[in-house]
Amino acid sequence: MESDADFRFLRLSFQCGICTPVISKGRIRSDFVAVPFELRFQGNRRTTRQRRVGDVRMSNQAFRGAARTIREIPSKAGKLRFVAYFTKLVLEVQAFYLRHAVVGLRSLRYFSQPNHPIRRKEVSYGAHDKQKLVFFWDAKTRDAPVVLFVPGGAWGSASLSAYALLGKSLAEHGMVAATMSYRVYPDGDINDMLDDIHHSTEHVLANCEEYRGDPKKLVVFAHSAGAQLAFMDVLRRLRESMQQPSIVIGSCGVYDIADHYEYEAWRGVSEMSTMKPAMNGSENFSRFSPSRLFSSDEVRDILRSPSSRIAPELGKTISSLKLTGHSWAERSGFLASLPDRSPAPLCVLSTSGRDSVVPWHTSAQFFNVLKAAGAQALFLLYDGVEHSDFVVDWMRPTSRDKRKRLFVPSSLSGLEDNSLSDAWPDKAEHVRDVLRLILRIFELEERKTLEANENGRVGVETDGQASDDMSARDFPLRKKPRTDIDP
Repeated sequence: MESDADFRFLRLSFQCGICTPVISKGRIRSDFVAVPFELRFQGNRRTTRQRRVGDVRMSNQAFRGAARTIREIPSKAGKLRFVAYFTKLVLEVQAFYLRHAVVGLRSLRYFSQPNHPIRRKEVSYGAHDKQKLVFFWDAKTRDAPVVLFVPGGAWGSASLSAYALLGKSLAEHGMVAATMSYRVYPDGDINDMLDDIHHSTEHVLANCEEYRGDPKKLVVFAHSAGAQLAFMDVLRRLRESMQQPSIVIGSCGVYDIADHYEYEAWRGVSEMSTMKPAMNGSENFSRFSPSRLFSSDEVRDILRSPSSRIAPELGKTISSLKLTGHSWAERSGFLASLPDRSPAPLCVLSTSGRDSVVPWHTSAQFFNVLKAAGAQALFLLYDGVEHSDFVVDWMRPTSRDKRKRLFVPSSLSGLEDNSLSDAWPDKAEHVRDVLRLILRIFELEERKTLEANENGRVGVETDGQASDDMSARDFPLRKKPRTDIDP
């Protein structure tokens, strides 16, 4: 049995909240102070106790990994440096939760308003307590795009209530949102997680019309470890010829497990992470790495085979949107891959040069793999956006997007002449890009369908008005009629 004599203070839990090192009986340990947006608002005491037990087990995993790491360091000076490094990580965790305490307060305010126009409903898609979905929708919408958010958490945490404001934000922009939780280590391994992602997607497809959503407009929006799970589910659906989402957005995802393990080892956290035990050992890294699986001949043959699914004409549409991340990616040499036919959804990969948790070149490598395989792939590159910002920025009431840019501002001067440039000025750039992408693509597809029904043909060059059942808020991109887009 492993001894905990080396690192008694490493009992930290990213799920419970702020980890505060304190002195107790001459030993350094950690007390947990839960922050509001990490609480399960609709849970009972028994559920809370079970969750706390799971959090302690996850904390013990970090503790044991740190103990193994320090025992492998030969010199005393090296051990002391590692202690100092991990103490810095602990302080960074505290700073993160303190910095985003306002998100918790806003969540409490939202949950305390039973008559809020954005409705919500929690449902189960399985028997386990972690197999939950929460739908967010506005009663005024109809046949709206549906966004399923798959959270990350290093395969060791997946809070349901933490992302309520994200779902609320999506619903406020005319979409039906569904946030989810799934079994994570140690309650489940990678196979359980993949089953949960698959079954939750099937549940959303089967039931989203109840919340005024259109199953043909499904978008899977995944972050970090959730992006790996989402693209593994895309692969399963390709192999089994199942219905695919229209768009899959992976934000700073982990797509090559072995490479990321080496990166975490370089950072000194590989043995403290839940990634390795969640994958049932390093021997299974390749089996669950989308970058390696999508480069196989089997998947390439599926993607390049004649498909009954005609991909939307996205080239001109994406160019007209003038997405900030796409502009930066193109100037860095990452040109979009948009074939006319594809059995796979549009794969959007977003990342940032500032992300130190999952480096940007992980997404760049996977983008090149998707492009070589013949999939529809779009790369969005940002700077100054940290790993958590890709989620937290959706929950902020106003923009804090005053980040340092490594790119020449004049290279983006074309945005000033675009009627979309002033849409959602209070949102961060990556948030605006996702909103433009989702709403504009589905708006054009809906227009083409209406024109086909009315005129008996597709491709009529017109810029008709949106449906009377859709408010201007549902599709706020259309500031004025445009004539430079061929739908």
